[in-house]
Amino acid sequence: MKLTIERIIVLMHEYQKRYNITRSCMTNTQILYDLIKANISTSKAKATAVVSYHIDEEKDAHHFTTHLVITENEHVYDASYEVSNKPNVLYFGTLKELFGKFGKTMDSTMKQKLIQEFIIMVNAAERINNGTFSIHDGDVYNNQLDFIEENLHLLGFVRIC
Repeated sequence: MKLTIERIIVLMHEYQKRYNITRSCMTNTQILYDLIKANISTSKAKATAVVSYHIDEEKDAHHFTTHLVITENEHVYDASYEVSNKPNVLYFGTLKELFGKFGKTMDSTMKQKLIQEFIIMVNAAERINNGTFSIHDGDVYNNQLDFIEENLHLLGFVRIC
């Protein structure tokens, strides 16, 4: 059986849903990045800053969230259940792309807020990719990693990190 990014993400989402882990995209992305680098030697995965977008149909509202994901060969892997479980999530890798599609519907305050938050995410992604990122929530990191390791061990994987 081959360890895949998708298999890891399924376990991550299960853990986050079970324990209501929210607002932890940096930690979630760091976990996924670490597991990929330790177990999938051919991977070219990297942490990437994005803005996610979805429509909350119940509230008839549009949501834009700065976020971290893993990208590889233009594929987006979202380690955070809180964002990826929304229907029809779109990910924008640049503000130019985002503002090209939605800029006319945003006021200047929203644009400025997204710019500032996006810069924070870009810096976090760079630190994850170059190995200098400091984990924000060690308990979430360690407990989630333990959960993933225990479940992968049950599937026959001996050591994953």
